[in-house]
Amino acid sequence: MKDIKLINRRFLLTITLFIGYLAAVVAIIWYSYLYFPNANAPYAITFMLLLVTLFVTSIFRAKIDSIINTSYLIKIRKNAGDPLKIKRLKTKEFLHTYLISND
Repeated sequence: MKDIKLINRRFLLTITLFIGYLAAVVAIIWYSYLYFPNANAPYAITFMLLLVTLFVTSIFRAKIDSIINTSYLIKIRKNAGDPLKIKRLKTKEFLHTYLISND
């Protein structure tokens, strides 16, 4: 349970940081158009921020994928079942029927 809380906190922190980053980018773009109404500076700022956003998005995506994979591993470990008793198997056909019957 402690692991699940840690994963949830990491996920929420990552999502919150990403949403905060996007809000900051939108605010910077809005202020640049507000304070430079007749100049080319807002276009350059917008272009640079969009390029940086491409890289930041890929970093956040990798971090979220890592968190999700760790969460899956924790859930698999928590819900693990008993091993199958297959000591007396001799052929693959018997293994197939045994596995189907224990599905």
